[in-house]
Amino acid sequence: MSQALPRILAGVAVVLVAGYFLISSRSKQGSGPSVPASASPASATPAPGFSGNPDDRVEAAKAAVHAMLDAAQKGEVQEYVRWFAGEQGRQVRALVSERGEKAFGEGLRRTNAEIKGIVLHGPEPLSRSWIRMKCELLFIDHNEMQELTLEDSRSGWRIIGLKPMGSFQMVRPYGSLAYPVLETPPGAEQTPAQTP
Repeated sequence: MSQALPRILAGVAVVLVAGYFLISSRSKQGSGPSVPASASPASATPAPGFSGNPDDRVEAAKAAVHAMLDAAQKGEVQEYVRWFAGEQGRQVRALVSERGEKAFGEGLRRTNAEIKGIVLHGPEPLSRSWIRMKCELLFIDHNEMQELTLEDSRSGWRIIGLKPMGSFQMVRPYGSLAYPVLETPPGAEQTPAQTP
């Protein structure tokens, strides 16, 4: 195993974990899948560059990331792999081959179990057909940032780069109150009503 492969594996695992929260939060809200049909590889059309409605393109790119995360949460290896292209796609396929599809799928599901939330920041256009966005993964005691590079190709948006950007500790653990709950707010002592 090369020295770069463990870093790549860690980066892929972190992004995969993000899918668990995304999917579980949607299913709890009863909103169902949020991936528009236009993001599906089966309905892909030639890349229009950055012409057309920029909001639609941003939503389609985000939908591709969500679809990849959905597949990761479910452990659907072939669906997960199809959202990667270029060198990143080759690396993901090599990991699947090395570990085996069943073990890789179980790893995807297991890794997703620790993520409590996900936030997609961006995207930032890099060219007519490339964008970059940041993916923030929320854990109980820390957050992790990933940088994703996506390419709009004839197959639709695909992830062609994934780079861990680091992690940071939370001031307060995930799920804790931001401020302590007071039984009586300061300055609001309960006194009998005064009449004039």
